[in-house]
Amino acid sequence: MTRTWILVEELYMNISQSWSPGMDLLLYLIAANGTLMEMVATDWLKSDKQEDELGGRPGGIVQIM
Repeated sequence: MTRTWILVEELYMNISQSWSPGMDLLLYLIAANGTLMEMVATDWLKSDKQEDELGGRPGGIVQIM
């Protein structure tokens, strides 16, 4: 069984590289194979403080779907 994950680029926010569920016209389909889900995108973070559990913070910079 192949699961399909849908990511939609958010065009209405002023934040670059923001993703959210949205309109059907802007869909990118990513089919998972092997594992439940694979990393689809990454970027480097530059910080001068300790960063723990970035995905668990409300309003944080990491989005977990």
